[in-house]
Amino acid sequence: MKSACKKLILTFLLFVALFALQRGVFVAIYSHLEPHASASQWLGAFLHGLRLDLSMGGYLTIIPAILIIFGMTSWSAKTLWPERVYYGLAALLLGVVFVLDIVLYSYWGQRLDYTPIFYFSTSPSAALASAGFFQALGGVTAILLLAAGIFWLLMKTVGAIRIPQARSWKSVAWMVPVTALLFLPIRGSLTVQPVNISKAYFCDLQRVNQSAINPAFNLMYSLKQQGDIDSQFRLMDPDKAASIAEAIHASVPTDSVAAPWLRKAPLPDVYIVILESFSSALFPSLGGEPVATGLDSLAREGIMFTNAFASGYRTDRAIPAIVSGFPAQPTISVMKYVDKAAHLPSIPHQLAPLGYRSTYYYGGDADFTNMKAYLINSGFSRIVCDKDFPVSSRLSKWGAPDHLLFEKALEELSADETSGPRLTVIQTSSSHEPFDVPRNDPRFADNPKLNAFAYVDHSVADFVKGLREKGLYCNALVIFVADHYGVYPEDSEGPLARHHIPMIAVGGALLRQGVMEKAPVSQTDIAATLTAALGADPSPFTFSKDFFNPGSPHFALFTARDAFGYVDAADTAVFNIDASRVTFSGGPGANEAAEKAKASLQHIYHTISRL
Repeated sequence: MKSACKKLILTFLLFVALFALQRGVFVAIYSHLEPHASASQWLGAFLHGLRLDLSMGGYLTIIPAILIIFGMTSWSAKTLWPERVYYGLAALLLGVVFVLDIVLYSYWGQRLDYTPIFYFSTSPSAALASAGFFQALGGVTAILLLAAGIFWLLMKTVGAIRIPQARSWKSVAWMVPVTALLFLPIRGSLTVQPVNISKAYFCDLQRVNQSAINPAFNLMYSLKQQGDIDSQFRLMDPDKAASIAEAIHASVPTDSVAAPWLRKAPLPDVYIVILESFSSALFPSLGGEPVATGLDSLAREGIMFTNAFASGYRTDRAIPAIVSGFPAQPTISVMKYVDKAAHLPSIPHQLAPLGYRSTYYYGGDADFTNMKAYLINSGFSRIVCDKDFPVSSRLSKWGAPDHLLFEKALEELSADETSGPRLTVIQTSSSHEPFDVPRNDPRFADNPKLNAFAYVDHSVADFVKGLREKGLYCNALVIFVADHYGVYPEDSEGPLARHHIPMIAVGGALLRQGVMEKAPVSQTDIAATLTAALGADPSPFTFSKDFFNPGSPHFALFTARDAFGYVDAADTAVFNIDASRVTFSGGPGANEAAEKAKASLQHIYHTISRL
């Protein structure tokens, strides 16, 4: 009995210690990102993260506890193999979690969750495209070495404890309630509220709070949320949430007539260019650095939305936001749910009655994140992806680089003699890790990230130049919009700065030129604004607003993995999901803005559950 209890307790403590050790490594690597944090705050990350460590330690000890009870009844050499198998699997799992968490944080700025599993399950090659060969090899090697080390530690400690066969069933019976005590650290509380991620939040420094999060617990928590949609974000009465959400998205009746901004006759060809990871920090006219100078110059010819916000933080959230006018979600991706996403409205479906033919160009794997299924269901009659380029043109990890993508689109557009207007969406990818682009800008010789953005900007400028030379620009509306906030600058602080993106409209079909629109606008507003201007029906886009309608409210909703927010001309509120409270606010109506944000997000999840 004593040896059995010793083995159980030591197993539990070893798992907890491993989580604390990983946190120490994490803090050692990333503490420089929070230079204002004190030693006591970093210590607080260990103390407040302990409850999550204890919980995961309890989960991981359940099977060893069962094996101990089984071993007490029939202990022999033959009963050792299940223990070895379990410790091997546990060691491998912890190795994967620990390494991926530390590596991915440098790219994503968040602890490990379900996202990489979703990406890998839809397209392994695309999921690994961000890493170079030696990075991937180094990662796999680190995982295997760490797993081997953890397995050796477990077998040399708890694995070395032999439990004699119990002389009576009484000893075995005692182990059942002892094992049941694991319920306490697992649940972390005797109240109705079990331990959750918010337990890790204890100060106003985001990266310190993130350090307290247990990555294995975070992964398990996010996996649970994937099949639990409608019960998430139940922040108020459902009828109240629906009422607030519908009210803020509804246009206010007005006697004013919207000034036309787009020529309708003949119907223009529409091009939507989705810019990978572009941020406002790359545009001088938005207060940034002179990186995207080509796009910045083009903006002076058309309409620059100076206060535009990304709806989400990943491309699989951005595409439905742009094409379907449907806001991004922090904990799930509607694109994952193919049957549900099929019921979303879309720009191609709304423009089809006007005779528009829709094509989507992407240089990478269209199966990544279920994108192809979503695009087909959205009404794109043709999808051009990596398979449509010769192998010699797939020069980058993400497939065909952007200059070849634009060249192919331009070649096919100019050769197309079919009558009727066209909707063409072009999704770039070269400004994504690992930033291996086939052009070097001498201005950014020491910065591969900025060099990649400059390369994409140059490719975009060449594409617009090609539209002019081939006579396609005079009847074109070209909309440039980033998919989400990017990797530059790395130290961007504040949710508004991180979500502030470029959104530009140019082309000969514009009636308004050289205009800076300062009112808040979201990616989701493209759908209703565009379809209304062309004379199509914008009503299916219930979460999208016609920006140029005088009766439309001007605001933006945005989400990250751990937060969501609302911003309008006067007020801002950001709600931190893990901390379960508003962590950033401003303006006289900040409290009302927080209610609008919570109601909208709750209504979004309710809408998805009913699709």
